[in-house]
Amino acid sequence: MPLIEHQKFDKLYGTTNRKSILAGVQHGVVFEVDKAIDTFKDFYTNLKVIITGGDADFFDNKLKNSFFVNFNLTAMGLNRILEYNGEIQ
Repeated sequence: MPLIEHQKFDKLYGTTNRKSILAGVQHGVVFEVDKAIDTFKDFYTNLKVIITGGDADFFDNKLKNSFFVNFNLTAMGLNRILEYNGEIQ
């Protein structure tokens, strides 16, 4: 199988080897994350899901579960720690 570069592909299946690989990998990841969220919801009824980071936009409209997307959550948290540490000195 050929090595495939990451690119946007929104169809359910592909009509070439490359497009089929993209569809399989991307949908596989989405289905896996959705199932993981469903499983955690069985244990935690008030579960809130937050997706952050560089691939958050990939999941934004693909997951069936509701979630909150914040692309800069880590940076915001680190900035808040910096602000807090500056306040106590």
